[in-house]
Amino acid sequence: MIQKTNFYRIRFIKTGDRLELEVEGDREFVEEKIKEFKALFMEEPLKKPAPRKETKKRTPAKKVKKAEKKTKALEFNVEEAKAWLKKQNLKPEEKLAALVFYLSKNLGRVSFKTREITDAVKQLGLRIKNIYFHLNKTKKMQPPLMEKVGRGEWKLTDQGEKRFSEESSS
Repeated sequence: MIQKTNFYRIRFIKTGDRLELEVEGDREFVEEKIKEFKALFMEEPLKKPAPRKETKKRTPAKKVKKAEKKTKALEFNVEEAKAWLKKQNLKPEEKLAALVFYLSKNLGRVSFKTREITDAVKQLGLRIKNIYFHLNKTKKMQPPLMEKVGRGEWKLTDQGEKRFSEESSS
């Protein structure tokens, strides 16, 4: 007749830094192996992992903005410009071209940026809502009074020069 004995099984697993121990047998054998296992680690205490150095959290790098190009406000005599524009016999679509003619004669420049023209319109108090639309309109007129020189820059055409130089001389 086979005598039944109590069968014990203990299993320790090591993964990475963990340790694995597997013991099977009767109670006395398993307890003896556990004592041996404890003795190995009691003599040499478990090494704790070295404390991690606290690293400073990186702050996101500030985006370096391109130097904002601020166009200087055009300096011209506003009252004189208003008086000159009133003297001219202008159609509403010709106002911007006349303004550019006045600015080019008084400031000695040939072309002006859209922003500069917009600022001049505001200084004069002209009621022109969509300036870019009106600039394009002067470009498409027959004969065209203005033309686009570069990115956002406008100048009078030869026909525009003649139109307003005739008006100013009379």
